[in-house]
Amino acid sequence: MNQAEHQAELRLLGVNAEVEELKDLTSIRQVSLQLASQARKHLSIFTPDLEPALYDQQAFLDALTRLAISSARAQIRVLLLDHDTAVTQGHRLIELARRLTSRIEIRCPGEDFKDEGMNFLLADGLGYVYREPGRPHQARACFNQPRETQRLQGYFDAIWETGVPDSELR
Repeated sequence: MNQAEHQAELRLLGVNAEVEELKDLTSIRQVSLQLASQARKHLSIFTPDLEPALYDQQAFLDALTRLAISSARAQIRVLLLDHDTAVTQGHRLIELARRLTSRIEIRCPGEDFKDEGMNFLLADGLGYVYREPGRPHQARACFNQPRETQRLQGYFDAIWETGVPDSELR
């Protein structure tokens, strides 16, 4: 077993509190998939354009589908800064949200937040993948850091409240 496989085995949502530095898109995709796959209640995603290399992957979409249909209380919320590319390229997450409208919602931030550079995924108030603005291939991730995850969730929720559903995404 190589080191990456060993690390993957050790990542459990709500258990592993080590903060990992991710230095490439493959690692970010793998950790994002693991968080989404382990989420039981909710996912929050703040993304500039639904990044197909992360969020239009079949395994990730399967994890979202499982979460969405697993419980009447499951919730997936996406804040999307720019929908044009995702819509024109037929992003499958948009199609999934159209089919599961009561479980997956996509909003565009209000005017005050249109220039936000935030980029993160949050799972069940416990785990996160966070990328610094302007550094798309570097991230921090943790599977059990409620304080940081809830801080980011509070930020997400404030922007969510000002956001509006986009008619082109319905």
